[in-house]
Amino acid sequence: MKGKTGTATIWNKNFICVLLANMFLGFSNSSVNTLVSTFADFLGAGAVLVGALTGMYFGVSFLMRPVAGPVTTRFDKRNLMILAFALGMLANLGYAFTRSVGLFVVFRILTGMQFSIIGPLAMTVASDSLPPEKLGSGLGFYGVAMAISSALGPSIGIWLKDSGTALKGESFGFLLVFLFASLCLGIAVIPSLLICIPKKTKAELADIGVWYKNIVAVPALPPALIILFVSTAHSMFSAYMYPYAKELGVAGIGSFFTVYAVVLLAARPLSGRMIDKYGAFKLIFIGSVIFALSFVFVGISRSLASLLCAAFVAAVGYGTAQPAIQTMCMQSVAPVKRAVASNTIYVGMDLGLFAGPLIGGVIYSLAGSYSVTYLAMVIPLCAAMLVLKLSWKYYEKSKRRADGEQTVNKDCAE
Repeated sequence: MKGKTGTATIWNKNFICVLLANMFLGFSNSSVNTLVSTFADFLGAGAVLVGALTGMYFGVSFLMRPVAGPVTTRFDKRNLMILAFALGMLANLGYAFTRSVGLFVVFRILTGMQFSIIGPLAMTVASDSLPPEKLGSGLGFYGVAMAISSALGPSIGIWLKDSGTALKGESFGFLLVFLFASLCLGIAVIPSLLICIPKKTKAELADIGVWYKNIVAVPALPPALIILFVSTAHSMFSAYMYPYAKELGVAGIGSFFTVYAVVLLAARPLSGRMIDKYGAFKLIFIGSVIFALSFVFVGISRSLASLLCAAFVAAVGYGTAQPAIQTMCMQSVAPVKRAVASNTIYVGMDLGLFAGPLIGGVIYSLAGSYSVTYLAMVIPLCAAMLVLKLSWKYYEKSKRRADGEQTVNKDCAE
């Protein structure tokens, strides 16, 4: 992990490989997820089933957490990554050639299973590849890879679908999207093969303990609860921005997501460096305040210009807070428990992304206004800041204990 000058660097083989693999995973997921509801409707699913299939990705992932945690802790991480990408390839090939709602449900479940494993697994490998003093910076850049794919993936998916539809009909358009997603996961296998994971010693396996102790890492529960509240609010953008723009009579709302993605690309690595310098607490708190303000701006917006300003603020807030929360999670446990900690924070993330749109729907049904729905998202972000404040002393104690157990395998990281 040393550069030419002898200083610690994040740019080692393992980190670069997992960064690339994660980016191609993002291209696959974001190109497909944008069109899931459209494809379900194409297959003839009813409105309720369309909604269920859209959220099933995160719902299945959440239900799989009791399995994913122990699996990612005990088994070889490189082989698990390859297996997870292969499972994703199978699911996307299934999407490509199925014309049955029932089979689509089966393959959607497989996709959720894949995500439950690969999400925390990739974050664990990335964290294990980083010098302790550069953890924040590394996770900031790790988020950039996913931000790039999440920004470009939906546009690629829509372009492929529209181009295929124009050539040979809607069925061919969807076929191109799913084949592209499958290809991305096949490419992700290549850097996964190059990752070097040291085998666990008998002492480390003994420290891991029985399977039920590897579902949730107790020290990682505070950051998991914080990310739950943050993800609940964050899910409102993808779930309700389009109908909100329609309610306001605002055209060109797609530019909201473009501005958000571009600013997020700049915010994440900057946030990572600031975490290493100033600590996670300040960055989570400041980021949450800024993110909360973005929902106020969205709620009072009446024009595209003001919504684009809100997108800028939202990206700065979320791009500041999320890497800091992930850093807090990884620092709260010893390296041998990072897979469990990753699984724990994904429990919060899955639950927030799954429940957020449902909560938003309830608020909208009661208030009859998307403006009120967005303004109400200040509440979970205030809850996130409260959890941060109340749990900070416990986190510092957990971090000191984890630092005492810290071990770094330099041979595989370089």
